[in-house]
Amino acid sequence: MGENFEGFMKKSANIEVLFMLFWKAACMETISGSEKIMFDIQCADLEAYAWIKNISPKYWADDYFPWTRYNHLTSNMTESFNAWILSAREKSIIIICEEIRVSVMTRFEDKRELGNTWSSILVPKAQELLDLRKMKAKFFHTVISTMDTQFEIHHLEKKYAIDLTHRTCSCRKWQLSALPCGHVIVAINHWHLDPTAYCLQYFTVEYFKMAFQTPFVHVPDDIELTGMLNQTMLSLRTTRLLGKLKKQQKVSKTERPITRPLKCKRDIFGCSTSTC
Repeated sequence: MGENFEGFMKKSANIEVLFMLFWKAACMETISGSEKIMFDIQCADLEAYAWIKNISPKYWADDYFPWTRYNHLTSNMTESFNAWILSAREKSIIIICEEIRVSVMTRFEDKRELGNTWSSILVPKAQELLDLRKMKAKFFHTVISTMDTQFEIHHLEKKYAIDLTHRTCSCRKWQLSALPCGHVIVAINHWHLDPTAYCLQYFTVEYFKMAFQTPFVHVPDDIELTGMLNQTMLSLRTTRLLGKLKKQQKVSKTERPITRPLKCKRDIFGCSTSTC
């Protein structure tokens, strides 16, 4: 959606400011904070504000998202996969499948070796974010325990309600990232517990290794085919369907357009038909 918004507002004079405000609104954890930024967008450009409001915020804003995003706000997995198999896309379907299989096997092996080099409980990125939030938690001083697992943190004239049992915080950072925020870390330290135990299990090195333990079946070059599998399959005869041609697929930024060399009727490369 960010690329579509940038393309829609490319003629606007305030495109950089609008794009920055849009991403800031998308990353907001609370609805009140998002509404303030949307008001700034409305003051800057009414057309941009109308374009954003036309799309439901649950598809692009953190504060309206009902589940956990795990610190990811983009959905460009298809573009990444297309760029990953770019060299094999123009080949036959059998070669494409074989190259994808080999690439996946190689990636799994690299990830297994990478996981064996880690000695911490959490993966490095999750541990780095948790350490950063621990540093910020040092500035939160007032801790009020309402129950055994419920706390109220006071900081800069604001109050944050925390429930360790249901793993919720009123700032919503814990729910969105699945890692304890600074307010939660203060409450955990109040009981002299380990914040790592309150991180989602999918951020641990153990689960990282389990994700790449899937075995692959080795496929040799020569396979004996018997019975029906040994029969020659003829391709179907196809004809061009009538109707309007479909639009050309939009090429992403990571792909290069396929260009064919110029050739005339006499099969001379670099020679145009009109000047031959």
